[in-house]
Amino acid sequence: MYIQAEVELIPEIDENISLVRWKALVELWKKKIIHQALTSDPSNPHAVNSHALDHVLEQYYLNSDSPTIDYIYSLAALGAKDPNELQPLLEAPTMEDLIESTKELLTVK
Repeated sequence: MYIQAEVELIPEIDENISLVRWKALVELWKKKIIHQALTSDPSNPHAVNSHALDHVLEQYYLNSDSPTIDYIYSLAALGAKDPNELQPLLEAPTMEDLIESTKELLTVK
């Protein structure tokens, strides 16, 4: 069995995210995780507070005053239900597209 594929290289995004935008993404992530904890099992909801989520960010070294693009990918991975949800982020050609895809992923629906 053989596999054949066509590969297209996507230009690397070399910008950093502003601290204001980063903190907004972190807040979206926190809201999503808290929502999931409360609704994943209605018969046994789990309360999660913001401080506990700050600790998770510390464990993954995502607390910073100078976040990079890698922080966005890591935060998105923490908020994704499965790896397929991350594909639009990997395909984003610009920082703006990456941030929009991340917002979409982290927004509670």
